[in-house]
Amino acid sequence: MARKKTNRRRKFAWLWARKWDSGRTNWYATWRDPVLKKRVTRALGDNKEDAEKFLVELETRYRLRLPVGPVPTQNELRGGPAPVAADGTKLVPVFADYAHHLLEERLVGTLAEATMDLYRANLAALRGFFGSRRVTTRVRGVGVEQTIPGKRLDEI
Repeated sequence: MARKKTNRRRKFAWLWARKWDSGRTNWYATWRDPVLKKRVTRALGDNKEDAEKFLVELETRYRLRLPVGPVPTQNELRGGPAPVAADGTKLVPVFADYAHHLLEERLVGTLAEATMDLYRANLAALRGFFGSRRVTTRVRGVGVEQTIPGKRLDEI
């Protein structure tokens, strides 16, 4: 696997290729982000023309003094916008629900069944502490039930 930079060195960013023994070539762009004050590298795939097009657009934004970064990743582009509440604040998932989603949607095919059973038992124990729960309190001799919401990810 060898690296080779392209001939033209740009002021703001540059392309370089990683060639694999199989003959495949991956193109990468590297630039210095003025906002983050650090070097940023992004993999751009197998197509050199798409990589050059991305770099020209990035350099144009830089020269016009438009905000350059952060450049969205493919996961962010596929994910769509973050959920927003009616008052405009970002919705943060409840920890126990998020952990359940990860366990059942992402890990179910990669882990052994005994491991999944162990993780499910651990999650059930965590729900008792981090999940929403119903609490009965006595107010002047009358039992009042209320639901305490679960901990959100930003509260932990």
